[in-house]
Amino acid sequence: MADASQITRGLGDTIVAISSPRGSGRRGIVRLSGKKAIAFADQAFEAVGSSERPRDLDWQASSGRLIVGRAGVSVPVVAYVMRGPKSYTGEDQVELHLPGSPTLLEMVVEILRRMGARLALPGEFTQRAFRNGRIDLTKAEAVAATIHARSEGERLASLGVLSGDRATGQDP
Repeated sequence: MADASQITRGLGDTIVAISSPRGSGRRGIVRLSGKKAIAFADQAFEAVGSSERPRDLDWQASSGRLIVGRAGVSVPVVAYVMRGPKSYTGEDQVELHLPGSPTLLEMVVEILRRMGARLALPGEFTQRAFRNGRIDLTKAEAVAATIHARSEGERLASLGVLSGDRATGQDP
């Protein structure tokens, strides 16, 4: 996880990061969290058809598009809006699901950074979840252990902690 002093300095910031695995995939996810998460997503998002804009959503999804690049390429996107305090981080949060091209995902992050979002530090979404009382320290550490697991045994043990079995990592 990120250094606590770095995170403390940016408590009021809206953060952004790619939250899907590295590499190409069918779908990629860009996540925002913070006071301006919904406003930034709304600014980048164009609703399609009868879809609603992110600012009008409350724990819903909406289909639309993002305009990226100098050529103004239209990219399909689904915006998932999760309002705090019930989101993972306890803050307003938006996930933008779009084609999983690493270059495209980086372009979307850059668009959101130009709007004022700050690139999240490693572990910062989980740190915010802990700070806002959404998860306890054991679960925050288990998230980090899951991400950094080097074997199937480590992965299963950390997932066991996340599911509630702190002692063995096995299903109760």
